[in-house]
Parts: sequence; structure tokens; C-alpha cells
Amino acid sequence: MAKKSKAFSELLRLQKMSQGSEKPLKSFEKKLREKSLPFKEIVVSPSGEVTMSEVLEDFIEPYRKSNETKGSMRTLLTIGIIAWNLALSPESKRQEMIDRVFNKDLLKGDKRLKADIQGLIDELIARKNRYFSEKKRMIVDFELKELGSEYHLSVASSLSPEFSESEFAFKVGDSVIVKQGVLDPDLGTDIGGWQGRIVTIERQSNLIGIEWDSITLKNIPSSVIDQCEVENLDWAQMCLFSTDVELTQPRDTEEDVAAIIEQIASNIVGAI
Repeated sequence: MAKKSKAFSELLRLQKMSQGSEKPLKSFEKKLREKSLPFKEIVVSPSGEVTMSEVLEDFIEPYRKSNETKGSMRTLLTIGIIAWNLALSPESKRQEMIDRVFNKDLLKGDKRLKADIQGLIDELIARKNRYFSEKKRMIVDFELKELGSEYHLSVASSLSPEFSESEFAFKVGDSVIVKQGVLDPDLGTDIGGWQGRIVTIERQSNLIGIEWDSITLKNIPSSVIDQCEVENLDWAQMCLFSTDVELTQPRDTEEDVAAIIEQIASNIVGAI
């Protein structure tokens, strides 16, 4: 048998990737149908139109890096979606929404980091208004999967940027559990099954801030806590999409959480 040319092999690879990309898209659509999303009309791949995944990739393209990881790509997508949805909201409400998402507790009072993120969001909002003003869909959720050496992005969007706050499934103080397969947006590790309480809600961006309960905190590996300290991340709290979690019964009290946070913080200081 004649040896396949490099060009022919590359063509086969691209064909397989094209066929394979349909699987994660269909899986994502099935997952969305099974969720109770706080939006009346959700679309993933509108017929006859450019998909929102293509639009979102174009939107964040200038900020991508050549050596990006899945974790860094997910972080950029998350910030990009926040900015995109904020651009669709009344300008008078934007700063209040940003402050609720990136509050001092989630950023451990890091004013410089907050300023950097604020600057990036402002740039992205301006980019949305200048180059994508005709796009009116609000981005509800996304899924990023590795497909060979590439990433496959699936995006769900609402047909209208309007939705009722009364339809939102969560409130501050609710106990929630992270769904299986959800990854830490910063470290890329599996956090399925982690439990905690909602401490902040950003309805416009569909994001919630979660403080882990005492049982979850006790079981976080010390290596993860050490990495969070090095990268100036908050090991006690995390910001996730509301579709990444579901309601559950509390396993402890807020006093239990405060006690274990104090104990872990004391151990960190003692190790320095």
C-alpha cells in the first residue's frame, strides 16, 4: 500500500476532528435540556446563523496567548462572558454588578488585581459595543472540551437579554453542591461534589460566589491550599456559574466554617 502523504493525513485528521466536534455539542445540548436554567428560551446552535461560540471566540481573540492552558482559556472566557452580558445591561447598573462579582472577599482585598480585572472588563465592554453591537443574545453558559490539540467551545445563549430575577433558582445563604465534572476555573482540578453556601449572586452574569462548608474545607488537599496562597487565590471561596451547582441540605453551621477557616489560616501562618 502506498504511503499516505502528509497533506492527506492532515485532511483525515481534520475530517475526524470535524466529526468529533459534533459529539461534545450534542452532549452539551442534552445537558442544557436536563438543567433548570433561569431563562425561558435557550439556543446553542441557531439554524442559519453564526453560532455564539464563534462570536465569543472572535470576541476574546485579541486576549488569547500562544501558550494558553485549558484553565487560562476558561478564565478568559468567564471574564469575557461577564463583560459581554454587562454590555447588554443598563450602563447605570454595570459598576454595581461588577462590584458584586469581584467583591473584596473573593479577591482577598487585592485592590491591584481588582483594578486589573476592572480594566479588562471595561476594554471588553468597549469592544463589544464597537464590533459586536448587533449581537443581542445574553450568554447563559459555556462548555470547553479538549479535542485533540484543539479546544471545542459550546455556548448557550438566550434569545432575549431579559429575564426575571424571580425565576433565578438561588438566593444568598442557600447551600449548594457542585455538579460532577465541574472544574476549578483557576486550577483546572475537578471540584465535583464540593459543598458550600452562596455568599454573592450576580444575576446578570449568571455567577454566584460560594464559601465552602467546613467539611469541604477540611478535605481540600494542603497542596491545593499552598498553590492558592502562591497564586493569591481564595481557597475558602470560589465564583462559579449558577448552572455548575444545585441546591442541597447544609451539613454544618456558619460557625463551623469560621472555625475551620481560622484553623487553616493559623496553620498557614505557622508554616511560614
